[in-house]
Parts: sequence; C-alpha cells; structure tokens
Amino acid sequence: MKRKRIDSLLEWKENYMNKPLLLMGGRGTGKTYLVNDFAKAFYAKSIYINLERVPEYHKLLDGEDVSVWIQNLYMLSDTHPYASERLENEDEPVLLIMDEVSFYPPFIEKLKALMKANPPFQIICITSFRIDLWEKDDFFYVLQLFPLNFEEFLIATGNDWYAEAIRIHYSSNKKLPDIVHRELLTLFEDYLQTGGMPAAINEFINMEGKYNVSEQHRILANAYLWDARSRNDEGDGLKISEVYNIMD
Repeated sequence: MKRKRIDSLLEWKENYMNKPLLLMGGRGTGKTYLVNDFAKAFYAKSIYINLERVPEYHKLLDGEDVSVWIQNLYMLSDTHPYASERLENEDEPVLLIMDEVSFYPPFIEKLKALMKANPPFQIICITSFRIDLWEKDDFFYVLQLFPLNFEEFLIATGNDWYAEAIRIHYSSNKKLPDIVHRELLTLFEDYLQTGGMPAAINEFINMEGKYNVSEQHRILANAYLWDARSRNDEGDGLKISEVYNIMD
C-alpha cells in the first residue's frame, strides 16, 4: 500500500540520517508496515525490535557498555523476519527499527548514549503514543503518519487514473467531465464509509466491497479503548469507556 510519507523517509535518509527519526501516529495507521517496507526497499540490512510485544528486547540495552548494546542488536540482524537479506555492501549502515518505544521508559536516555558512540546504525523509532519531546525536539527528526487520504485510497484501490485526473484538472483549473465527477463521488463515498485505516482498506479491497469493513472498525476501536484503559487510571479509563459507548 503506497504511502506518500515514504518521500519524507527518503528525505531523512539522504539529509538527516545523523538524527534518529521518530515516527508518531495512532495505532493502525500503518507505521510499522511503512517503515519495514522502506527498510526492504532502501537498505541492504535491517534490525526490527518491538518493545511492546517482546519486553525481553529491553534487556538488549542493559548496563552501561554501549559496545555490548551494539553487539546485542547486531545478533538480531540476520535472524529477524523483517531483516533484508540483500547485503551488498558491508560498510552500508544498518537500519535499526525500534517499535513502540514508549513501552521502554529509558529509551531516550539509552538512544542518546547509543548515538554518542557513532553506531553503525541509522535509527527509526516508532510510537503510537504521544511523547513529551520538549528539550528533545532537536534530537529527533520527527514525522507523523495519519490514515490514508483520498489520493492514497485511490492509489491503493487501483484507481490511480482518477488521482491523476484530479491533479491535472486542478492545476489547469478545468472542470472534470461529468461522468468522471460522478464516478469520483462514488469512490469518495466508499472512502468516507471505509475510512483511511489500512486494515479497513485492505478488507475493502480483498472483499471487493464494504461487507466486513465495520468489523475492522470494531477491532480498531477496541484496540484504542484498551490502550485508553491501560494507560490511564481507573476513573479516567471509565470516563473514556463511556464516551466510546456513546459513539458506538
């Protein structure tokens, strides 16, 4: 599923790779898929660690010896299923992907120590939750990923021609033919009902319609609700649950 944000990742790789990239965005917006797709396309080798799903990865950065951290991380580079096997240049930097970094509280402190050691990694951190950056703003190259917009939806569903037609007629300030306009309105209605979350769009594509899209919406809503309950105290969690129930 092509995302326009990949252009921003390339901009970082070419001009700002001395800074770790922090990719922020809600659950289900496609952050992990985007970054792993980027890694496979533009790096010979990558390392992927998910600090939420595999808490044991926290131990990779135990202690104070940064050289041990680097060695620990390198041990994963050939075995992780997301790692590219196209190692063409041994001197080429490895892309280190640290997913859901907010589940590892000292990650910024550890990351700063790692960067001071000039590691053989370019680093992308991913988080589904807001991180208070304040003085850390200049440390990261920060990007946000949102759900797919209408143009991305058109491309994902094989309707690239319509996206190009919109661009051409907008830039030339010419009216779209009525038949094209009507077809676009139908596609836009599909987009509004499906939404921009990749899981829902995949379901729309695979089922060739909106038959099971609402189930994907329910799964996503439940995931957000679980996050809200688990990351807030009981009182706030209850209030959030009541708001969700009203919207349901």
